[in-house]
Amino acid sequence: MLCEAPNQPEAGSAALWQRVVSDYRRASLLQRQRRLAESRFVLEQNLAASILDWSESTTEEGAVKVRRLDEMFRCELARLEDACLASEMNHRLADSLLPSLAEQIATEVRRAVAAQLVSPATVAAPVVLVPSKPPAPPPDAVPSQARALASDIPSIIDTLFAQELAASAAA
Repeated sequence: MLCEAPNQPEAGSAALWQRVVSDYRRASLLQRQRRLAESRFVLEQNLAASILDWSESTTEEGAVKVRRLDEMFRCELARLEDACLASEMNHRLADSLLPSLAEQIATEVRRAVAAQLVSPATVAAPVVLVPSKPPAPPPDAVPSQARALASDIPSIIDTLFAQELAASAAA
């Protein structure tokens, strides 16, 4: 249903019509909010007076006035229902969906960070300095005696490099 503003030739009548619409809208909203005493007051006092003022200011026939009021009542109730539905959806989104979505995102971020911390690609390989030339064995060392003591780790590494270089040079 298309709700259009009625065509009002008189400027004063248009302002009074807007007051009728506004009073009915306010009464309907108060009723929707379960503020029944306030709604009843607006309906009986404000709306009744604004309808009377508007009705006296327009030159339309009685049947046309009633039809316009009925159409306005239907349109305003439809607008109120749409607004309430949108408000409920907004509250539902804010109260349940957004926190749930935020928790899912936080879980995924934690999982990704944990995967990055455990991934072998991110674990730094130890830095190994390869000497450009193998250390020369002491002049008095015999090749069979060139074995390093188990407690002398740097000597073991040097020995392994020397053996590896000798093997690659022989190949």
